[in-house]
Amino acid sequence: MPSNNRKDQVQGPTPLERLALGLGAGAQTAVALVPDVFLIFFLLDFARVPPATVAAALFCSALVSLALRPLIPSLLRPSHLGEARVWLMRLLLPAAAALVLPFAIPHQRQVAVDFAFVLISYCLLCAVVKPLLGDALTLLTRNLSRDLGEQARLSRARLLGTALTVMIVGLGAAPLLTYHGLTFSCFLKSSLPLAALTALALCCCALYTHERVPPGNRPVALEQVSAALRAMRGSPHLLRLLGMALLSTLATVIFNAAQIFYLRHYLGDFTLIGPMLCLMAALALAAALSWSRLPGLSAWAGHRRALALGLSLAALGCLLRPLLPTSLPLAALALGLQSLGLGLCYGQAFFLLRDAALHTECEQGINCEDLMRLAMEMAIHVAYPLGLTSLALLLCLCGYGGTGGDSGPGMAGQDGILLAVGLVPAALYALALLLALSHRLDLGHGELLRRAGERRARSAVIGN
Repeated sequence: MPSNNRKDQVQGPTPLERLALGLGAGAQTAVALVPDVFLIFFLLDFARVPPATVAAALFCSALVSLALRPLIPSLLRPSHLGEARVWLMRLLLPAAAALVLPFAIPHQRQVAVDFAFVLISYCLLCAVVKPLLGDALTLLTRNLSRDLGEQARLSRARLLGTALTVMIVGLGAAPLLTYHGLTFSCFLKSSLPLAALTALALCCCALYTHERVPPGNRPVALEQVSAALRAMRGSPHLLRLLGMALLSTLATVIFNAAQIFYLRHYLGDFTLIGPMLCLMAALALAAALSWSRLPGLSAWAGHRRALALGLSLAALGCLLRPLLPTSLPLAALALGLQSLGLGLCYGQAFFLLRDAALHTECEQGINCEDLMRLAMEMAIHVAYPLGLTSLALLLCLCGYGGTGGDSGPGMAGQDGILLAVGLVPAALYALALLLALSHRLDLGHGELLRRAGERRARSAVIGN
């Protein structure tokens, strides 16, 4: 039960609470990472589901996710202390099931069964567990402290938990899969210990954190929502940012999901996925922490330049891969550039979104930052199933039928894999870069804050 002690209200989060929040972020990463990296590989190469069936099921799950995502925030009651931790406890079993169920597809089945199973299992993961878990952790982070310095430390704790989880999954996945014989059932057996650890991490996050400050969110009138939607509809800045977020997330999902195909069929050893994921997580973490801990760098570059530089590095990394696809050093260099680029992009789009919301408020007098943020989260959220859909469709068009053993996928299938780790994500990153470069605001963040504050003050005087 939350305490009313004044000391609890003033004291910031303890190191134990930061550790618990990092565990929660690690559980969130596991729920997102394992299916997105291993699911397509399992379905095509071991479960022998046709690529067209996988693409159709994942596309339908994307539509379901898009329809359900706006309803998820209404399930949380932000003004109630302890609500976030209650939801973390409620998600223990669903999160564990979401990690296991996609790999529990039955042996003997028909195309309709394949479609229904992939659709239901991925909808549970993408449309229910991932958004609820993400919103609960965000609410918990806000309720732990209102101090901006503490918020930054909590964000770094979450980022560190995310990176360590990627490394742990990368190092543990290959030994577990090979230990179980790399057969149809090895993925299911390997997902069980990870599901148990994920549930344990969520439980620790809920038990060892203490929500201190309720947000005090008040219900928003329908008229305010309608006015904010009208303001958003006429904002070219928002459309550019949404397009950039969607394209860059699509590129990242396709690139990451195709890694295990590339490692197995080009480099001949899928167990390299562990070192590759560790390299990716370490470089992305280093880039993101360097940006947040070096104020001189952020002041010199600015959010827009950092985003453009990150997207350029990611696109360059993808373009290097097809030059010599069987070279391990070149593959490591390409992955390193892409990871550094993604680390620089971390959080930059939301800073630009905040300024776009302030610009809209200065021009039209309507505060629509919350709805803009929800729109951005929806674009990123729906990009995950769409990215996996695109990968399955690309492999289908290139004639990839899975291997089910040690035989190769054929020349056409190998071309599809190379496109998925090279030219396709590079083109998507390049389009996102063009949108980022075209996003220009006439005023800086400080001036936008000043003008928005003056407009709010005038509105308050008129209202009184």
